[in-house]
Amino acid sequence: AEVIKRGDVVSVHVISGTIVMRSPARALASGRVGDTIEFEPLQGEGRFMAQVKAPGRAVVVTGATTLTGANG
Repeated sequence: AEVIKRGDVVSVHVISGTIVMRSPARALASGRVGDTIEFEPLQGEGRFMAQVKAPGRAVVVTGATTLTGANG
């Protein structure tokens, strides 16, 4: 079942390494847990993709790197 509906305002957790920021954003699509859907921030411009984690909550993971430097 869809836990986020298009137009819902959700709390998006942006994770970069050990830093976690929370920001409210509006869902531009509906989604179930595990789906990646598009959001727009309530403040500012642009759009971004985030993974649905729970009702009212989604997560973006950025800058994921490995300790071995496998990314070059």
